[in-house]
Amino acid sequence: MTQEVNITPEDLKSKITKLVEEIIKKLNNRNIHLFQNKPTINIFHLRDEIIGVSLIDENQSDIKCEITHKPKKGKVYFFISKFWLNYEFYDNEEFAEEKVQKIIEEIQNENAYSFNMKRVKNLIRDGHNAVAIVFLISAFENITKDLFFNNNIIWFFPIDETVNEDLLKEFGVKIDEDNKKFEPNLYYGDEKWYFGKENREKFEKWSRIEFKHYVFNICKSLRILNQYKLSLLANNMEEIGFYEILKKTILKSMEKFSIINFQSIRGKGSVRWCFKKFFSIDLTPMNNELCFLQEIINKRHKIIHGFLEDDKVNKSYVEKAYDSVNKIISFLKDQIYEWYRVVP
Repeated sequence: MTQEVNITPEDLKSKITKLVEEIIKKLNNRNIHLFQNKPTINIFHLRDEIIGVSLIDENQSDIKCEITHKPKKGKVYFFISKFWLNYEFYDNEEFAEEKVQKIIEEIQNENAYSFNMKRVKNLIRDGHNAVAIVFLISAFENITKDLFFNNNIIWFFPIDETVNEDLLKEFGVKIDEDNKKFEPNLYYGDEKWYFGKENREKFEKWSRIEFKHYVFNICKSLRILNQYKLSLLANNMEEIGFYEILKKTILKSMEKFSIINFQSIRGKGSVRWCFKKFFSIDLTPMNNELCFLQEIINKRHKIIHGFLEDDKVNKSYVEKAYDSVNKIISFLKDQIYEWYRVVP
């Protein structure tokens, strides 16, 4: 399924439009109305032969579909392979049902977060500040976990697309003012490089080895490397979809021994660590909020164990914590959206 698939732009728009119509119909049948009228469809490429689709609410009377390099921010995203669009046994309705289930799951997760944050607001209003802290940290843990696992399609994407400069120099020839003998067949930033066929194959293989080392080292840090390798081995050392094997391995480990902790801010397995390693999202701009949130997490520990009561927690202090959580979550969502917009 990695072979190149040819599909005309008009055919692509036609197939995606029919798929979107089926998705909207199924959502409406479940009384889920995400759009004021008809959605605008932005089609974009994500990794090789993968098509990304953003559904935007622009209150259009008819569905408008366009292919773009920079999709607008949508209410719904989904992804599909060109291969499956052209596959003889491709089932539009079956694929739409699968996407609808995913959309419903994401809506439920977002609704749960909104409900829990509203509950925190009510607790603060009624003077139950200590309890509000407990629910606030639970809401933070749940939404960060959902964001992490629901967006596994872009796990390691920036790392996978990074070119190792040492490998470039070993196997390629840089094209510059002093060397115009070859026509470039690879571009790295503003640089132009040439690879012969054999060296290009070696370069790509060594690049994949380096990337796998990166993923395996993360698994080693999470103490799941053996379990992950065994599952890969059962599938000829190949992943399923977008790291579905790794995702399942991590989720299983979280039931038993995993060091991943979405109530932790610092250290291996923490929120900061996970989003940096898997998404290349640097939370440094949120340092003030994260430091304050760590303080709140410590207070939560005291509350849970009966060492801190309501009258010892200031209302404005909890309101500040509430704002900090919202800022961090908004930042993560924006960063994830920006990665979806990146086109190799």
